Amino acid sequence: MKKILARLFAGIIAVSIACSMPSTVKGQDVSLESLQLQIQNLLAIVAQLHEQLQAMQEGQATGLGSPSSSASAAPALAPTPTGNIDTIRESGFLWCHTFYTNLRFGGRGIETWLIQYALEREGFFIADQEQQGNNEFGESTRAAVIAFQEKYQSEILAPFGLQRGTGFVGEATKSMLNKLYGCPPGGGDNGPIRITGMDPLYGPVGTLVTINGFGFSQENNHIHLGRGVLSGIRSDDGVTLRFQVPSVINPECYYLKPSCGFELFTVPPLSYEVYAENERGRSNSRSFTVYAGQVPPATITPIPTMTLRPTPTPILISPTVTPVATATPTPLATWAPEITRVKMYPDADKVIIGEAAYLNYIVTNKDGHPLGGNINWDDGATHVFDCRDYGNSVGVTLWKEHAWNKAGKYTVNFSVRDCLAGGKAIESKLEVTVSAKVTSTPIPTPTLTPTLAPSPSATPWPTGTPTPTPIATATPTPKPSPTPTIIPSPSPTPVAGFTPVSVPILELKYFPLQISSSNLDGEITGTNESITTMRSRVSNLSNSTLAGMEEGTKYKGYKNSAAKPYLDFSIQESKEFLKAMPLSSTQVPWNPGIYRPDYVKMLTQDVNICDYVDNRGVKEVWIWGYHYRNIEPVESNMSMGTGIQAYWNYRTYGDVSNSERSDDLPKCASTYTMYNYNYTRGYENALHDHMHQLENLFGYADNALFWYNFVGKHFNEEPGQWVCGNTHFPPNATRDYHYTHGDFVTTKCEDWHPDGSGASRTFTCSAWGCTEAGFYAWWMQNLPGYENGISRNGTLLRNWWDLYADFDREIQKGKSLTASGIINPLIIEAPVDGQTLSYGDPNWYSFTAKPLSGATKYQYQFFQNGVLVTTKESSDGVLWLGPPDPEYSLLKMGEVTVEVRALVSGEWTAATSITIILGGLG
Repeated sequence: MKKILARLFAGIIAVSIACSMPSTVKGQDVSLESLQLQIQNLLAIVAQLHEQLQAMQEGQATGLGSPSSSASAAPALAPTPTGNIDTIRESGFLWCHTFYTNLRFGGRGIETWLIQYALEREGFFIADQEQQGNNEFGESTRAAVIAFQEKYQSEILAPFGLQRGTGFVGEATKSMLNKLYGCPPGGGDNGPIRITGMDPLYGPVGTLVTINGFGFSQENNHIHLGRGVLSGIRSDDGVTLRFQVPSVINPECYYLKPSCGFELFTVPPLSYEVYAENERGRSNSRSFTVYAGQVPPATITPIPTMTLRPTPTPILISPTVTPVATATPTPLATWAPEITRVKMYPDADKVIIGEAAYLNYIVTNKDGHPLGGNINWDDGATHVFDCRDYGNSVGVTLWKEHAWNKAGKYTVNFSVRDCLAGGKAIESKLEVTVSAKVTSTPIPTPTLTPTLAPSPSATPWPTGTPTPTPIATATPTPKPSPTPTIIPSPSPTPVAGFTPVSVPILELKYFPLQISSSNLDGEITGTNESITTMRSRVSNLSNSTLAGMEEGTKYKGYKNSAAKPYLDFSIQESKEFLKAMPLSSTQVPWNPGIYRPDYVKMLTQDVNICDYVDNRGVKEVWIWGYHYRNIEPVESNMSMGTGIQAYWNYRTYGDVSNSERSDDLPKCASTYTMYNYNYTRGYENALHDHMHQLENLFGYADNALFWYNFVGKHFNEEPGQWVCGNTHFPPNATRDYHYTHGDFVTTKCEDWHPDGSGASRTFTCSAWGCTEAGFYAWWMQNLPGYENGISRNGTLLRNWWDLYADFDREIQKGKSLTASGIINPLIIEAPVDGQTLSYGDPNWYSFTAKPLSGATKYQYQFFQNGVLVTTKESSDGVLWLGPPDPEYSLLKMGEVTVEVRALVSGEWTAATSITIILGGLG
């Protein structure tokens, strides 16, 4: 039998190799890199087949057949653990799990989470977003599996002749996992407990809370609410716990030691960390906010079985009384909410009597407490924002419309407050000028030709796809008027010297619902959350993405607190569709059987994209959807406009994006970029999409300068060192997505110059706060931005953000990351090229550039031995630097190269250079 199986195995390998070998055409070149990749792929196939053969042989030997043939066969495949079982104790309980299931990229479920748990115990990084919801076997999990396989290379890979891991969890990998973490014979599986969801997340005393997860005991679960504990909670199914927020609760010490001496205490309005505990250990936590109020009688249900120690008189604890430390629930730290951006549309000095104006202000809500607020319009009218939960977000938007009936100047006072007892508040104000409407000379408005997109119901979608009429709900709709009113998001405060460049956005949201329900269809989206919850989440995700992108455009903002955003991202219009994204016939090249959404249908039938792009100035389309089952959205996509057809990078269309770059978008006169986000992930995932788009855009403009100079290299496997790193690899990381890596690295990223002349700095992930979003902001803020003053071979670099903000305009200046050089260069009048100056003469350090029309700033850079020594600026072209200036002594005797350039209309001229010689003392 073994000989037959071996022959069968050899035959399978031969067929696999024959099928996998590329067909060659006479004269066609096959690169070494391509051949090496094919070899690696074939070796991975061989490894998987070898594992399957081994499993078949074991099955024949035991009479059990294939390991997947029956559940009863599984235990025979699990080796007895040989590792030190005491090393896997955590929180006072013994964790073990025997792995039976093969796992691969794209899988989901409890087995995926259990291997993620084991890999984290081994010290490997798993991204948070892959451990949420149904636990996704994503990129970071695959990278961790590869690292695990290579860590135990001799046991997992060497038997198959492999050097590198495959990322597939088969028999050899499971065998190693079971040696480390498998349960002892007869020991069963007492895996960890985990909370995967909690609903609701806030409410008054009496609220019934449902916790979803796994690992719960049938009886005797304990739910911790801050420093209090509810004991004896049942779980009939092992995956659900329910409790009612009590008015009084046992202190935690009672659970640990019933005679601790403290009585029951009341539960005041605060935010509490909630976690479950039983004999298996302690779960992760979720936050629940208790606020003052009452639950409607119809919603009150009996409290599930729990144990409360009887007490004659509860101790009442209120926010105004200092309680005994051990008896008080521990709330989350309370920060005052912060108003980060304010905008009125129209502008505050252009408001017209009787016409609606919209006040928007964005709030940072660090602790996730419910927020409220109020507005005093200074004309006797006020507005109150009722308390509601916005979650923990960097971009909570409060807005309200108002119309004044009299001309004049008004001081609008507005505030936001933390709604919990003792919560903090912050106030701000805005000066508004209201004027009479001009009738003799009408105010010019953009000419918009209304173009109605075909109704989705007019052109039926594929059978079985519901097609309700799209509605726009998330963006407030102003009263109808002859000229459409557009409500943009708040804009950053303009900085002296420049006005932020506008990036208008069209936002589309797809929420397919269950039949006769207000919950999302989990069979389509992978989540069955309520439409109300999802609307709130998408609003917060969108605002956080807006704020994150604007933060990234602050040139060197991490060390310059005065830096302001160069780009102003704003949602021009938001539309909601209560239906699924249509499926196209385009398969994802690397995922057979998985399809892209039909973007042509979405952007022509649901909206008229070219009206938005060509008539209303939209630059980007943000689509909020899902990545589930047979649909995989693109991360970014571009449609170059017909107006720049001469610059298309393909024969019939143009596309520079992080996609397969197919002709899959409607073409308009102007260029637009589309992003398709996944609303079941965090806002970091949306920023991740933008990061990849930036990489593709700048790599297209100048591959060598961007990838092999600014980034350092294209792939981690390439030789060389990271400089600034890329989306997946911070400069100190050794594997993908390791944004929290604590190793030190020395690079010149923060003082990057193409010639390598910048200063080096040694740092860890603390440079960006050791968070994913923090790294993205740090990386983007190091891109050459506004007035960067960086030159390459005597030519100044562009502001790279201009290429992102207005691709059509910038690409016509040239496919380059350096300035166009169309401005006439400067003339240096004194000193002259080659002149020798006395090092000790204070008058030698005097330079004069011939005034250039329109110049607002002149920059002098001094180099010695190819190294930039100092940079000085002048407003009139005359520079004097003598002994009083400490930088005077930085220059040594010898040759000095001086480069001078001027800033004209926001663009730097090409550099003019001379060489001077610093001689002996005069």
